[in-house]
Amino acid sequence: MNKDFGSFERFKQEFSQAANSTEGSGWAILTLCPVTDRLFIMQVEKHNINVIPNFKVLMVLDVWEHAYYLDYKNVRPSYVEAFWNIVNWEEVNRRIEIEILANSVNLVDNRRVLDMKLEEFKVNFDAWLESMK
Repeated sequence: MNKDFGSFERFKQEFSQAANSTEGSGWAILTLCPVTDRLFIMQVEKHNINVIPNFKVLMVLDVWEHAYYLDYKNVRPSYVEAFWNIVNWEEVNRRIEIEILANSVNLVDNRRVLDMKLEEFKVNFDAWLESMK
């Protein structure tokens, strides 16, 4: 959180702002970019499925009215503020660690594949050069 947002308070402020400003019904989502290993916040609005593929949901806040109307009426900011009292940080941290580890493994696997493809290319290229003589 500190690396990607500067501080936990900044993260909390940005996530709350995303939740409060989600147009209509939707969600505020914390996710991790598999390429940069950076956390970021997305909004999913109005039943859209605009979650970026391969970006895992690490934490989500449902801001559809059905999630809070009985307790908070139409005062979404109070609902969002109360959300911070129930976040399971152990689970959020576990998900972040798993994603970072999975991305590291994928990088190693991708490097192995790249190395194999380069070797295959070299062998084929050398054979092609020989055939041109």
